[in-house]
Amino acid sequence: MYQQRENRGVERMICAMATISDMPVRQNLSILLAKGCRVPGVRDVVHQFRGIQMMQELQSKFKL
Repeated sequence: MYQQRENRGVERMICAMATISDMPVRQNLSILLAKGCRVPGVRDVVHQFRGIQMMQELQSKFKL
């Protein structure tokens, strides 16, 4: 999913995380994106589409 660039899986996950209002779904998408950042080149795509910023905002909402 992360290495098949023609399917645009990473972009779709970022877009879904931005538009879905259900918090557990957003958290799961954030976890998948964070794990995908370990794959070379994926972190750049996530950063380009502001996915890192969204993940940080989610993390700050659920910090105790």
